[in-house]
This record gives sequence, structure tokens and C-alpha cells, in this order.
Amino acid sequence: VPNLRFPGFEGEWKTKKLGLFIDIISGIPLQSEDIQVDESGIRILRGINITEGFIRHNKEIDRYYPKPITDKFQKFILEENDLVLGMDGSKVGKNVALISNLDVGSILIQRVAKIKALENADINFIFQKIYSERFQRYVDVVNTSSGIPHISLQQIKDFESNFPATLPEQKKVANFLSLLDQRIQTQNKII
Repeated sequence: VPNLRFPGFEGEWKTKKLGLFIDIISGIPLQSEDIQVDESGIRILRGINITEGFIRHNKEIDRYYPKPITDKFQKFILEENDLVLGMDGSKVGKNVALISNLDVGSILIQRVAKIKALENADINFIFQKIYSERFQRYVDVVNTSSGIPHISLQQIKDFESNFPATLPEQKKVANFLSLLDQRIQTQNKII
């Protein structure tokens, strides 16, 4: 149980694997001829678009899928509040963000994980767990660094952390930490 706790919550926090709280998939592998710079297609969300806490876009990194979406693509289409995590590269484990309205409908490409919270979890709480230094240290230990660091879906699911006994407490903690993140971002902009 944390030393400081919001009033009204009881029960022990327990160490559990992240996989008990999430549904996770990796993006679709596309052929190089299916990836274009022309903005007339559907935006593809690649690992390079994900940075520490947010999604970035510019003409140099954005890519598009020029063909109509078929049924095989449906599970790779991003929805608001999906959590995305870059699975390889020098910042593996650090490049994580929540999908906002701007990226709804984008296609998730391979080597990027899409995480959805199950009914027993709050996606913002999961984001805070994955965006933590503890998760980054875990990734540094388990990543397969045969040239390019990489983490697998199973390794993400196997990450262990403390979870509160109830979903309302997860939401309360996540809201508080999100407010702190917003204040830090505001201060950084001022500076």
C-alpha cells in the first residue's frame, strides 16, 4: 500500500503482470509500395511518430496508405484513447502516447504496439505505468539488443507493477498524475 493514499480507498495494492489488465497487438506489416508520402491516403502511425508522451507529425516523417481499407485492417485502425508504444529503436519503452482525435482512424504499422485497457483497468493508469522510469528500466533489462533494441508483446505483458484493489482508485491516481503532467508541460512551455 502506498504511504500516501486518497481517502476512502482500502485494500492492499498487489504486484501483478500488466497482461492481466490489457489487450495488446502489434501493427500490420505493410509492403513498401503500400506506404507513400502523398497525403491523399490514410495516415499511417509509425514508431517515428511516437515520442515521449505524445504523437508528432510533419511532412518529413508522415506516411500514408493509398488503398481502401479492407476487413483485415479493422483491428489496426486506431481509436481515441488507444495507447501506442514503439517496440524498437534507441528509445524503446520511452516512446509511448495516448491517441487523440487527431490520430483516430490512422493505421497502426508493425513494430508499434496498440494497447487497450480491459474492463478491470483504466487506460490512463496503464499509461502512467508504461510511461514510468520503472517500465523503462525493465525494458532496458529485457530488450533484445541485437543491433536495434526491441521489446516483444509478451515482454510488455510480463511487466510487473503494483495495482490498487479497485478500478475507482486507479482512475483517481491516474487523474492526479495526469494533472501533474499537464502542469509540468505548462511550466516547460513557459520556460
